[in-house]
Amino acid sequence: MLKKKKKLIVGFSATDSRHVGKEAILFSQMQVTEYNSGLVPSEQMDAGLIDQQKKMQLLIERINPTIIYTTPAEAKRILDMQLENTYMNITDHNILRHLEQKNGSDKYILLVITTNDLLRGIDYRGSVGIDLILDKQFAGVREAQQALHRVGRNGDKCRRFKTNKNLVSAGMAV
Repeated sequence: MLKKKKKLIVGFSATDSRHVGKEAILFSQMQVTEYNSGLVPSEQMDAGLIDQQKKMQLLIERINPTIIYTTPAEAKRILDMQLENTYMNITDHNILRHLEQKNGSDKYILLVITTNDLLRGIDYRGSVGIDLILDKQFAGVREAQQALHRVGRNGDKCRRFKTNKNLVSAGMAV
């Protein structure tokens, strides 16, 4: 008779999608024991709905470092405004982990992001708090949840905003 060896598998996720679809089936088959790290569930992280005027006000005033996820056309329009201390699709962790830097400006950093790759797996940090503006819809719920979790980690202050009622293009509200 062969003895089955038990294996310990450790996995980390910033989303709670393990309860739906293929991941739920896999977790069930593997008889997974879960440990909850105490992260705030995404349904408690709703972003406040804002209009275009409020969006522009947040981008110009920047009382906090600001990240905006938007379309390439809107990104061009924002960059054409020549707002100081503005970066587009950067990956420099010295900046991303210290968004409170003003770099000789009187305004906090503005990150303009057009690809959702920069809203997965990166912990944006700012000791003064961060504003996240979601101005573009996501292809799926998981991508939207990942984006919402990019700010407000490790006890950092944050505010989340969206310019469209549905963050997911399929019409599912997040």
